[in-house]
Amino acid sequence: MVRPELRKTKRPMHTPNKGNRIEKPVTRHLTRNQTAKLNAITVNNERGSPLLRLPQEINDMVYGYAIGGGKIRRPKLEHQNSLFNLSRVSRTLYLETNPLPYKLNEFPRAPGDLFDAMINNLDDEKRGAINYMSLDSCTRSLIAKLPNMDKLPNLGLIIIDRLEERHLSSIEEYARRRELKLNYEGQQIIHVLLCSEGKSEEESGED
Repeated sequence: MVRPELRKTKRPMHTPNKGNRIEKPVTRHLTRNQTAKLNAITVNNERGSPLLRLPQEINDMVYGYAIGGGKIRRPKLEHQNSLFNLSRVSRTLYLETNPLPYKLNEFPRAPGDLFDAMINNLDDEKRGAINYMSLDSCTRSLIAKLPNMDKLPNLGLIIIDRLEERHLSSIEEYARRRELKLNYEGQQIIHVLLCSEGKSEEESGED
């Protein structure tokens, strides 16, 4: 999959701790003194880091190459820590990159209730960042679970392999309700692309 281009975004500004409230999640369980030290380190990083001093558009390109273009595999015992390593470098990078692994990578839809468990464990920001999802096969049980994907408000592309003709009408009905466009590529694969601002684009692919 081609690495998607990030929109130009404004760099989030660090705001120091106010009153007795301790910022979450990066400063929870810390004392005021510990939080103050972290605030000072964060400000110093923002001013001195060669990466963070670059224009935000260039940072976005770097993040796209470092994090995007892959697939988020089905949940297993081991975690794909490499996708989140950049977010652990500093508080500023955490703010800038934390949702990007969900935005820039393709999600194979987990079967059955596992999908619900995976999505429910994500906060609204991460669910809203997911753009791409692939379905191994379109079975009756999966069709019944299609409404659960409404939890992903910005879902842009669904790739379906081995679609059975009897399920085609259900896919089309769901696509119409979500304002998705169906683009057929051969008999085995369907690309579903979100129509954005009244404009639709077609993705081509081969089985």
